[in-house]
Amino acid sequence: MSNQSQFTILEAVVIMSKGEGNPVEVDISASILEFQTWEHIQKPYVDARLIFLDDFGMKDTLSVKGTERLKITFGDPQNIETPAFTKFFFFSRLNDTVKQGDRSEYISLELVEEHVYVDAVKQISRSYTGNFEDICELILGVDLGRPVIRNKFEGSEQGIRKVIVPYMSPLEAVQWLLSRATTRTGSPLYIHSTLYSNSLLMSDLDSLMKVPVRNPDTPLRYSSAISSVDAQEQNRAKYYNIIQYN
Repeated sequence: MSNQSQFTILEAVVIMSKGEGNPVEVDISASILEFQTWEHIQKPYVDARLIFLDDFGMKDTLSVKGTERLKITFGDPQNIETPAFTKFFFFSRLNDTVKQGDRSEYISLELVEEHVYVDAVKQISRSYTGNFEDICELILGVDLGRPVIRNKFEGSEQGIRKVIVPYMSPLEAVQWLLSRATTRTGSPLYIHSTLYSNSLLMSDLDSLMKVPVRNPDTPLRYSSAISSVDAQEQNRAKYYNIIQYN
């Protein structure tokens, strides 16, 4: 069975600051072994994990300290001259290193989107007047440089309010405001991120519940008995050889 993903990694560059000089850039595209991302509807950022082979002494020679950025560009593997989108991540944690010979090692890193790092060093204390979604959009745009797209969103019910944000980080302030906002039926509002856009998405539960189901044949079940039946069905499933992977 041949299976080809929609996007591939065209470029992956680690950007490291070196005092007052120009930042050092290292292209690790050819060394990436695994790149995973996680999206959560209640998180305004994407988490990621990167595993790559360091065979050029990046960790030791260039003194990786955890404040480095990763610029990663995705595109169509059939049209590498036209990148589809670029994301920036910060190194948040060094998970593990495994020696592979005398001069190389595998490195596993946890990553977060760039605006999470900016959020960690910024506090706001400001007065706003407007509805909750407009205030959230203003904070994210002005303080974090992140535009917001209202996707599957009908609006909050609370109307115009005057709000004072009491010394919070931008993301903390947005979550605080969202916890007080509901739709006409009392459903919550969400601001979340996706790998495929540098804009944040604003949605509400009522609108999301109207979206057609993507997995009608594999619904989420909580029963341990049903899970056992599912496991038996999985054991009887047909398996295929992977002929080609891109």
